[in-house]
Amino acid sequence: MMETTTTHWLDLIITNGISGAEQPYLAPGIQDSSTVARISETADNVNLSILWEEFREIARLWNEHRLALSDLVSFRTTSVADAVPQRVTSDSFEPATEFGIPKSMSQDGLLLVGYDFDFHDLRSAFTWRFLAESSADQVRQYFNRALESDAKLQSGLIFGRLLDPTEGLNSEGIKTYGLFNGTDNITPPSYFGKSFPSNHSHYLVSQANVIDSADLEDSYRLIREHGYGVQAGSQLLVFANVGESEAIQTFRAGEESRAGGPKARWSYIPSSSAPPRIEMGTILGQVAPTNFGGLEVSGSYGPGWLVESPYVPSGYVITVASGGAGSLLNPIGMREHTKASLQGLRPIAGNWAYPIIDSFWTHGIGCGTRHRGAAVVTQVKASGSYDIPVVPR
Repeated sequence: MMETTTTHWLDLIITNGISGAEQPYLAPGIQDSSTVARISETADNVNLSILWEEFREIARLWNEHRLALSDLVSFRTTSVADAVPQRVTSDSFEPATEFGIPKSMSQDGLLLVGYDFDFHDLRSAFTWRFLAESSADQVRQYFNRALESDAKLQSGLIFGRLLDPTEGLNSEGIKTYGLFNGTDNITPPSYFGKSFPSNHSHYLVSQANVIDSADLEDSYRLIREHGYGVQAGSQLLVFANVGESEAIQTFRAGEESRAGGPKARWSYIPSSSAPPRIEMGTILGQVAPTNFGGLEVSGSYGPGWLVESPYVPSGYVITVASGGAGSLLNPIGMREHTKASLQGLRPIAGNWAYPIIDSFWTHGIGCGTRHRGAAVVTQVKASGSYDIPVVPR
């Protein structure tokens, strides 16, 4: 009997691959598994798996040490919205009578303020070939760029919300707010007997092409008359781009703060980190510290500490009452995902044998204003109404 041989298609596929008369065509950038398996380290022999674990550890440490700006101007929340009492002061006791009924606590209304939320991502675009031909330090530069981008995202969300008076809606259909703007028919709550009109706004125009002392003094007054910036541990912070910051640093008590402008009430005093300088007069009071909660402080004008920030658009100055790191008195609520595993900056693995290849970063985050009277924005221009700037994210 003649012996027969059975040919199995699976054996042919395993032995020769799926091919006809020609070798299979792979589009540029697409490699078979044997090629990918050989790319396991960088050009300087650092294993890709080690780099990926380093990638994840960097993200963990970044999230653990919160961005100083975010911490001092906002607080973390997982809430969709908060019902905010429309008063700052407490109720008062009265003398008791033998048969009288005590005065009840005020039943002030609550304002529901929403926080928006979205996922933001950024792809590393690491290909097997790039990783094979690059050193580990070259790859780490992309890690640093991702952290810088996340800092810009968080700062952009915070400053973007403060600088924009436009009312919005979050994905749950709840209104999100900026600062008091005088156009939304919401009258600010009274504070220590002082009432405010419905057109009360915390978005100001300087009425001059240069920032002057009156602009900052008006901002301090507007914030404090709502009860912010006066509690123990709170601090007024003035955020400005380099141009406005340099102008503020020229303010001297009793002198015009700009040509033909108002005379300054106080002198600008450099912080303890500023370069040494000789002054004719004696500095009275406390010099501003080198930093506040991790933010570098340039100096002080009156009760406000000046912080230079490249994230503030040129031509705008933002004054904020900070209650301290993560304080519920801070004006902005930064919303995070309800799941702890989806909070903060996270690296997402690519669909390859080594997760760092084609990986990307993601951050689920959003914000909203909880304390609408705790900050003031001043646009520096000669006339006209307030313009909403574009804030990079």
